[in-house]
Amino acid sequence: MKQVLNYACWVLLSFLIGIGYVRIIVGAKSKKLDGIFIYDLLYDFTYLYAVPVIGGIIAMLFIIIDYFYLKRKFKSTQASTMIRFLLLLIIVIGVGIIHYFLEKVIDII
Repeated sequence: MKQVLNYACWVLLSFLIGIGYVRIIVGAKSKKLDGIFIYDLLYDFTYLYAVPVIGGIIAMLFIIIDYFYLKRKFKSTQASTMIRFLLLLIIVIGVGIIHYFLEKVIDII
């Protein structure tokens, strides 16, 4: 039960980081277009579509690496929590680089 709660906290953090990443990619709502129904709808749809995908990818990669590698290597200490947080940030950077490469360079997304 403790492990499930621990991973649930990491997944929640992954989704919060995913929200931040999508906010960086999409940007803030334009003041010029604020109040236009279709713009607001598309802006909100982008968040509803992209955040679960990005957050899920980050969470899945983190859990796989943590379960198969870090869990066996480190015991539950404050240092291992910092290493897990750094791993999460490295995964976010990696996902961001891959997303940029697929969207801007290859133009698949």
